[in-house]
Parts: sequence; structure tokens; C-alpha cells
Amino acid sequence: MTKKGIGVGSSFADVKREYGTNYRKKNTEIYGEMIEFQDSKTNQKIRFGIDYENNRVTVIVIYDYDTYKFPY
Repeated sequence: MTKKGIGVGSSFADVKREYGTNYRKKNTEIYGEMIEFQDSKTNQKIRFGIDYENNRVTVIVIYDYDTYKFPY
């Protein structure tokens, strides 16, 4: 669960309410299509996998760029 209370099973509407609508859609090899939010101050990114048929979060990915060079 994120600090904003979003976890697996949360609705897509909950994600947009807590994180806004300024996101990018990404297609990843491991997790499929995801939406990505980036913190403008820290550059930290968080991605949510969304099951659009049920409008629910299926996975949450937070990536550490200091440790890894290629996230997906």
C-alpha cells in the first residue's frame, strides 16, 4: 500500500483522486500496460498496473534508479 492509501484492488478512480490525472501510459515487458506518475521534486516514479475491465489496481511498482539501470 502506498502512503496515499492506494493498494492492489484499489479503483482506478481512487488512483486518479490521490495522484491526479497527469500520468503517462507505459507498456512494460513484465507487467504489461501501466500508468506512471513522476514526482517533479524528487524525480521518483511510481507505476500502477490497472485491470481496465474491472477498474482495479493489479500491481504497484516503485523503481530505484540508484540501484538499477533498466526497470522493465
